[in-house]
Amino acid sequence: MNEEQLKNIIKKSAVTTRPDFTDRVLSKIETAPIQRPAVKRWSLRTLLIGFCVVVILSGILLLRLSQSQFTAFAVSSAFRPAVPVLWAFAVLVGFNYVLTVQRYYKRMVLDE
Repeated sequence: MNEEQLKNIIKKSAVTTRPDFTDRVLSKIETAPIQRPAVKRWSLRTLLIGFCVVVILSGILLLRLSQSQFTAFAVSSAFRPAVPVLWAFAVLVGFNYVLTVQRYYKRMVLDE
């Protein structure tokens, strides 16, 4: 190939854009429908059922461990009345968290 042929090939292969390219792209972006990101969320019913299962299982486990004679899990007799109170507090904090997450999710969806 000689030099003239190379110049012709380079001229033909040069990338050029149309003058209205930017306007066309922006108009496509503006007219495209807004797609919300797909957020997988659990329903309130599913959350509450799961929460109740965890509460019941943890209550049974806590009761068994508090009555255990095994020294690693034995609870001092002075602290035994406080164990159900602390467990109930943890349950209420967890329930509050579930409801708060649900409320903020609804607010987030309604705002969009």
